[in-house]
Amino acid sequence: DGLGISTIKEYSGEKLEKMLENRGGKLVAIHAGEARDDVLDAMKIDPDFVVHLTNAGPQSLREVFERKIPIVLCPRANASFGVGLPDLKAIFESDCLIGLGTDNVMANPPNMLREMEFTWKLYRGLYKDPGFDARMVLRAATVNGRRILGLPDNTIKEGNQADFIVTKPMEYAVDPVLALVHRIGPSDIKEVVSPPYPS
Repeated sequence: DGLGISTIKEYSGEKLEKMLENRGGKLVAIHAGEARDDVLDAMKIDPDFVVHLTNAGPQSLREVFERKIPIVLCPRANASFGVGLPDLKAIFESDCLIGLGTDNVMANPPNMLREMEFTWKLYRGLYKDPGFDARMVLRAATVNGRRILGLPDNTIKEGNQADFIVTKPMEYAVDPVLALVHRIGPSDIKEVVSPPYPS
């Protein structure tokens, strides 16, 4: 619940100012650097997190990294629209909290399993890095999103509400995290254990 701005150029300065004044302590997210580098302009509204950073240049990335603003990546949507790809290496190596999203449901089905697989394979292929840790991608697709949104911790531990999936055993899977990130599909999910959410 909050304010999601699709681009800094969408509203006049006056309209934007009014919207931000009335935010009532809610989160402000902005899509920035998607088709062009408008990240420095987007930073002027002091967002709680930024989405995309696809075409963010070095100065823009430095600004986001120095301010430790959380980043939500949507690489499948970026690739689908043909607007480029974010600097995954710099972003994953930063101290920012990284989340994964699916962006536009008209361009991509909201399938986080495919988002994880695409991100992991893309990173390994682009940077020729077979050692890229699948755990970073799994965290980005799960617990980091909750942290970015300021939601309570739901990691699997005593006292927390159960909120997880149970999958079929994977043949030949040596590393279960790697198997989750790179091989699992919806048909592999046996059960969803989740608290009731308000309707």
